[in-house]
Amino acid sequence: MLTQQSDLSQGYYVEFYVHGDGTYAVGEPHPISEEKDEEGREQEQEPESIPDLTAALKTLLNVVKTNPIGASDQESFDAGYQAQEPKMSKERA
Repeated sequence: MLTQQSDLSQGYYVEFYVHGDGTYAVGEPHPISEEKDEEGREQEQEPESIPDLTAALKTLLNVVKTNPIGASDQESFDAGYQAQEPKMSKERA
């Protein structure tokens, strides 16, 4: 489980589970620096099953949006939009 001391600013990984019964699960983000091999990793409780792929991918995207690295996509969008402000025609003035 993610702790408040976990530093995700240098990157993180998220486990995405695909179960044999057709359900999915998305794990908590973990700092890349804590990545360990399968034997050395603490056993965590598997996350709750998600019944369909669309919901699972939305959950995964929400994890990424909640834990942004660097400038957010919204900041990039806003910067590009402001740089291209529409010009008013002098004929309409």
